[in-house]
Formats: sequence, C-alpha cells, structure tokens
Amino acid sequence: MTKVKWFDRPFQGCPTKWTLCTTEEEYHRAQRLAGLTRNEQMDWCLSEHSKMGAVTHFEDRVILVCAPLFSGYSVLVHEAVHVYQHMMHDIGEGSPGEEMQAYGIEFIAETLINAMAEREKASKPKRRPKCTK
Repeated sequence: MTKVKWFDRPFQGCPTKWTLCTTEEEYHRAQRLAGLTRNEQMDWCLSEHSKMGAVTHFEDRVILVCAPLFSGYSVLVHEAVHVYQHMMHDIGEGSPGEEMQAYGIEFIAETLINAMAEREKASKPKRRPKCTK
C-alpha cells in the first residue's frame, strides 16, 4: 500500500495541496485525508472527456492527479498543465507570464514523473539472480 505523499507547492503562497494517485485505493485514501467527500459515481482515473486512463480531480484547493502505473509520462505532462491552471486560479492569477507558465509546468511535470518512476520501479518484480557455474 502506497502512502499518500503531498507534493511541494511550486509557488509561494499557493494554498493548493496536490498528489499523484496510481490506484483507486490510494485515490480514496487521499480524498479521506484531505477531508473531501467520497464520490462513488466518479471513476478514479477516467472522465467523460478523456478515455486516456488519467484524470485530474479538483475540489476545495486539493488536486488529485490519477493515473495508473505505466500510463506514460506524456499523460503526466498533460495532467501537469491542468494542475498548473488550477493552481493559478486558486491564487487569482488570470494571465501568468510565459516564463512563469513554463517553469511552473516543468516543476509539476517533473514532480509527477519522478513520483511515477519511483512507483513503477518499486512495482517491478525482482528477478532472481542467474546461477553461474
């Protein structure tokens, strides 16, 4: 069971909490820890807009990025843009500069990719060493 890890905020003063959920169990645990209402009708990693196998849920300044293991890093970059957009909304920034956008999305994407890579590496079965004569 993976422990919910809340990530650092990319901007000073940003009130938004965010994390990556790679299982439905982790998604519901993150909802509970953040004090969110559990929505049984909502699929943890699909939305009506996308059947890619990843979705970002936003509620009460909490962002849950949901993507199964091995779903691809480009999907995480896509979700990083949504995380950035909602963080900007939460701090009242309607038109951030291009460099601010680039650095913000880079930070968020890198955080998501590193978290996914760490989990994927841990989930791979360990191989027995080959016998040598």
